[in-house]
Amino acid sequence: MSLSPRQIAAHWVPGFVMLGLIFLIDLKNGGRLTQFIQSLHWNSGLAVIVAVAAGFVAGNFLDSLRDWIDTGIGRRFPNREIAWEFLLEADADKVQREDDYYFTSYVLSANLVIGVFLIGIADLFFPHWFSLWVWIPLILGFVVFGQDAWRLRWCIVKNSNELLEEARGIKRLPHEKVYTRLRPSKTHGVGVFAIRRIKKGASIFPDDDAPIKWVPEGELQGLPPELRQLYNDFSIIKDNGENYGCPRSFNQLTVSWFLNRPPPGEPNVGCRDDYTFYALRDIAVDEELIVDYRTFSEDPPS
Repeated sequence: MSLSPRQIAAHWVPGFVMLGLIFLIDLKNGGRLTQFIQSLHWNSGLAVIVAVAAGFVAGNFLDSLRDWIDTGIGRRFPNREIAWEFLLEADADKVQREDDYYFTSYVLSANLVIGVFLIGIADLFFPHWFSLWVWIPLILGFVVFGQDAWRLRWCIVKNSNELLEEARGIKRLPHEKVYTRLRPSKTHGVGVFAIRRIKKGASIFPDDDAPIKWVPEGELQGLPPELRQLYNDFSIIKDNGENYGCPRSFNQLTVSWFLNRPPPGEPNVGCRDDYTFYALRDIAVDEELIVDYRTFSEDPPS
């Protein structure tokens, strides 16, 4: 990948922002660092070179922290791991487009969030804190750039895996990454059962990433009882019954929609904020997977 001005800005700007905030902390607490630098009596040319070098070092420091965080996220949530091999193995033009549209912006947003977070924590250890008028833009920047970084990272996760599979010509057999199947259940009707051992923390349906369609309750008024029951049985109900999250079509119900709620006892499946399911503990072969509906959905109307 070529080193474009946008890439340079993505790596350097967060570094300069962090350095600027460090000097702001210094000025509010005696200005010793500022006085020391002034005492060196650098000429303007040398000062510019040192400032550029300092911004580069600070930016690379934030890069290293971001890489460490990315690695931790990938280990904790395997379905959110970026397939970095795509940078070397995928088509160069497609890698460049991925960099232009997603990765460069992700680096900028993520590094800014990390830098702002570190400076905010550091400020609390000094006797004279930032004023409210400094904290407000810092918090707003953290929230805005944070959600942008998370959204871009999720796009990179999906795209990197797709590009890597395309580059390697991988043709997965249909059974790969499949851990469950449907069977008659003693809990309720049809249930989901493990057909291989599932480790604690593992994503149970890693390829089940179809978007959820949210339907306002008002649009369900007047439906025949049989159709309305589909929404009661196979939807995520939110906002006091005002919104129903369901597949784009009930003809596209996947195995995850058949998870039963537990009888007396503990569930063995948990639900994340994005409605993906993971194992709360090790799950044995032939064990039914059960989840507490209350952790992600309201009860349907009686």
